[in-house]
Amino acid sequence: MVELEYEEDVLSMVKEAKRISPGTIVSVRVPFGDNVEELAEELTYAGVEVIHLYADINGRAFSSGQGFIKDMTLNVHRHLVDLKIRDEVTLIVSGGIAMAEHVAKSIICGADLTAIDLPLLIALECRYCKSRLDVLSCPVELKEVEPQWGAQRIINLIGAWRNQLLEVLGAMGLREVRRLRGEVGRAIFFEDIEKEIFEHFLSVSKECVSAKKAYGNNYGGVR
Repeated sequence: MVELEYEEDVLSMVKEAKRISPGTIVSVRVPFGDNVEELAEELTYAGVEVIHLYADINGRAFSSGQGFIKDMTLNVHRHLVDLKIRDEVTLIVSGGIAMAEHVAKSIICGADLTAIDLPLLIALECRYCKSRLDVLSCPVELKEVEPQWGAQRIINLIGAWRNQLLEVLGAMGLREVRRLRGEVGRAIFFEDIEKEIFEHFLSVSKECVSAKKAYGNNYGGVR
């Protein structure tokens, strides 16, 4: 597998990679941004097999609005579904994925795969002192980690995440993770719950204010 950073001439690079090694799977790495849906559409129609969509370390898009990875993933997935080309491409999503639950949430929002990075360093006891790297040496000496010990730590982390993912699938009555992709009906989104709970109260409040203005302070017990 080969992964290329998105550029204007990335399709020519994809073509060259295929020429050199016809059996190689080519992934194009695209940042979440204002026109990410159009870029995903363009790459899918061009025959790119894998698109790696990534957010920043906090799970936010690289755009003026800085939308969250959840919303951006949903937008891309639904855009490709509307075009009837969703199954033509594999979507990898990364950025801000720090816990096992984030994997399930990303897949529910339309990702086929997730990529993780910092959790693997944390598994190796990295203290993530990024702001002090210029003046401090690594306090845990990651470069000196014993390979077998480090490999086992990463295996343990991924194994634990796998077990938690299986629990989520079992609770939803699903037998395999591929059936979880895009199943938004099995999830509860905070925005939807907030709207459902407070929309009625806000509408009632507006009606009371209107009635108060029309009939005076004593109408309907409104003060």
